[in-house]
Amino acid sequence: MKKFLSVFFVVAMIFGTFIVDTTDAFGKSCYSATTLKYRGYQDPDDNEFLYPDKNNFDKAMSAYETSGHADSGSAVAFECDDWFSKSCEEDHVVHMKAGHVFKGEVINQAKDYQCIDGFFDDYWAEVGSGMCHTRKFGDIGIGETTSTAYNYNELDGLCRNERDTNGETFVLFCEGDTTITCKPKTCKTGYKVVGNKCVENGPTPNNNQCTGTLDNAQLKLNLGGKYPKNISASQCRTLNANPDSNGTAFQLDCVAGPKFRCCPTKCSGNMFADTTGCQCRKPGVIINKSCTEKRKGKPVGVACCNLEDAGLARYDSTQNVCICNDVNAKFEIDTSNGTGRCVTQQIPQCDTTTGARLNQNTKKCECATTELKLNADGVSCSCADSNKVYKNGKCEYSEEYMLLIKLKEIREVRARLDGIMNGFKVSVWKDAEGNFNTARLASDSIAGVVLGTVGGVVTSVVVKKNQLKKGFEAIQCAIGGQTVADYNDEFVVGPAR
Repeated sequence: MKKFLSVFFVVAMIFGTFIVDTTDAFGKSCYSATTLKYRGYQDPDDNEFLYPDKNNFDKAMSAYETSGHADSGSAVAFECDDWFSKSCEEDHVVHMKAGHVFKGEVINQAKDYQCIDGFFDDYWAEVGSGMCHTRKFGDIGIGETTSTAYNYNELDGLCRNERDTNGETFVLFCEGDTTITCKPKTCKTGYKVVGNKCVENGPTPNNNQCTGTLDNAQLKLNLGGKYPKNISASQCRTLNANPDSNGTAFQLDCVAGPKFRCCPTKCSGNMFADTTGCQCRKPGVIINKSCTEKRKGKPVGVACCNLEDAGLARYDSTQNVCICNDVNAKFEIDTSNGTGRCVTQQIPQCDTTTGARLNQNTKKCECATTELKLNADGVSCSCADSNKVYKNGKCEYSEEYMLLIKLKEIREVRARLDGIMNGFKVSVWKDAEGNFNTARLASDSIAGVVLGTVGGVVTSVVVKKNQLKKGFEAIQCAIGGQTVADYNDEFVVGPAR
């Protein structure tokens, strides 16, 4: 809510399915999402609006345009406004189910928000985010302080504790979620800072230890330490630890101050221990009492009611499935009582280097392509073709396999050559024993290569295609015992030209 620029009135419009438990530590509460009236520079995606789901946000955006930026039509939202509409005022806390919309974004997990009253703007701040949110001084981590000290009147009324009248300058301290206190940084003359107070000059106590008496015995806990046993509310009070009135058992620890703190581990009634906020809380969402009746005949829907009530899951009626808000949890039905539970699954570490990846629905490893098959270990893949390896996002033949292929080809070529060679061992120029075929020479005769009559001229090279050189070496031409032509010589029979 922008108090001087964009403020608006809210027309109350209660929808049972959006009712939330919004009681805070100060006893204030806002009970339902309402339709909106926009003023000044307000937009539907401002941080002062929380929409139960995307459908309401989309309807609000559409109505914002068609109404000339006047209202949200039938769309509803929770509005943080401590000035005009007072729908949800300062310190109110609302629990939003998974799928709600904040600042125009769908938030797919259940969260708590607290209405923060700024000097100019009111806005929703997430509870349990590990931060205290302020407009003027930014976000402050839990257990941390602002780096700069300020005069008390500069602190915009953010301090939840009483002012230390002996302090001169102060820092803001984020004690837990939305609880901001002011700690003195410097003190008046004659005083010094001890813990969170200005005290008169004197011996400095141990600032790293909590001391007290428990069960008539001296108790000392170092800063950050925890007492090993649960204690009762009355024991907490003896240590000035201010226990939650709804708690039945408490964890005692030593926090910044130093001071003892009691956080409930068990709560009365149907309340549960919120360890982050150190308090007992009611289940997050008030579900219509007829939840189980409406889903009668649908065991999954009925079993999901208790999880919705605790803000741990949501029911999708179109698919009849209960979806746990924790993406690593799986919905199961407790067969002993028919209620639902979200069981955290053991997420396997898929070996992505082998092409394995995590299936977000089944939370199991699967192979990235059909070329791959999942190995017996369930976390790695290998190529279905054993001759291939996974490389560069696909299955390729291995170097070893390619070498075998080349060797096979070489062997096949060699075999063919050996066949040819073996064929040449018995030819027209050699007999079966490999000796020179003199019978063939006698039948063909050198003169037989000369075609023509006396006076004709024929030139011939005594070489036949596909014959081995060794088979020709004994071929000669001689006249009167005198060799006139050897293998591969050209010769002329007849008159020379």
